[in-house]
Amino acid sequence: MQISNWSVILKALFSVFRLRNSLLVVILLFITQGAYNFFETLLPIFAVKITGWTNVLYSQAFATADLIGGIVGMLVGGYLIEKFGKKRMINIYFLLIVSIVLVLNFAGVYWQNTNMLYGFIITYRLLNAFAKIGVFAIAMQCCSKNISASQFTIFMTMGAMGSIAGAFLVGPIKENFDWNATFIFFEVFIGLAWLVLQFLNIEKHIEKINALEYESTNSLVDSL
Repeated sequence: MQISNWSVILKALFSVFRLRNSLLVVILLFITQGAYNFFETLLPIFAVKITGWTNVLYSQAFATADLIGGIVGMLVGGYLIEKFGKKRMINIYFLLIVSIVLVLNFAGVYWQNTNMLYGFIITYRLLNAFAKIGVFAIAMQCCSKNISASQFTIFMTMGAMGSIAGAFLVGPIKENFDWNATFIFFEVFIGLAWLVLQFLNIEKHIEKINALEYESTNSLVDSL
């Protein structure tokens, strides 16, 4: 049944967001989107100042990487998370993202190598696309059907707030730390996201949502 009464919608939203796993999804989205935007705000600065790229060259490389990541993500990303499970694949993507950034961190002597940076950007954006697909899929799965549009909007809003926070942190962190330490901050953010993911129980959350939907439907029927 479609809920059209504002008081019922707000009550349903409150009931859903009181659930532990809903709050975990909010935290997961906030941290991951913040971490991604933090790193992606750093990358053009790094490419121009350290590698000597022009803004145009970086834009071309980033656009190419996004195109590859988007196409491969559509063709493979969804299939992998459905076949092997969302949490398992996101764990793998987080591990791979941290691993390639660690390689970049310890490959200081190659930072001015254009081919190395180009390969890193493409690999990172590919893994980033896969990880985002997985997290967004979890957010969609954890939505109640009765209020899915409103609930998913709140999830995405919290992710957007995380992106703002991530971009804000670039200034103070880069001013006080060198590039190696700054990259470590990103790895710590991904590590926190991984930790939050381990506490998320999607199956249990769906059971509780089904129970809330059943109660809400019965209340609407009784009121007719």
